Amino acid sequence: MYLARFNETLREKWEGSLVATREAVAIEPRAKEYLHRLSKLGLVKRVSWGWYYVPAKEEDVWSFLSKDRGFKVVIKQTAASLWNYDFVHRNVYRLAVTSSSYKKALESFARSREWIFEVEYHERVPYEYKELDGLLVESPESCLVNCVAEWSFLDALALLYFRRDEISLEKG
Repeated sequence: MYLARFNETLREKWEGSLVATREAVAIEPRAKEYLHRLSKLGLVKRVSWGWYYVPAKEEDVWSFLSKDRGFKVVIKQTAASLWNYDFVHRNVYRLAVTSSSYKKALESFARSREWIFEVEYHERVPYEYKELDGLLVESPESCLVNCVAEWSFLDALALLYFRRDEISLEKG
């Protein structure tokens, strides 16, 4: 009975998201035991030490990234592809996070899905970012500078072309 209630609460709060055991303990003191039991029943998936995935019907990487509740910012070429309407398509997803534990969980989860995540850990994300379709995405100006710094000129030019009216070249 307690397990079923815990599962319902977990689904309400974290469906389609990674959840840390320490976050689940805040709603139920026996969360560690319950998460283990739910993973044995196939209702949640163990991702890495202290991290679980609460399954949802997501179609692709973007729906996972928008549903996942962890703090992450889409950066560099991946952000450029969002700003330039995927003019330059890549199968590598670059993210910045502020938790090293979450970084490891994201990378492990991505490997299990055969997605390629390049996750950077920072104590404070050094990139300017904006919200775009439920995701935190590096701002076009910051993204432009990072693409040029990494020799991704096609990404930078496509970004500059598609967002020419929104990018402030006066920013310093």
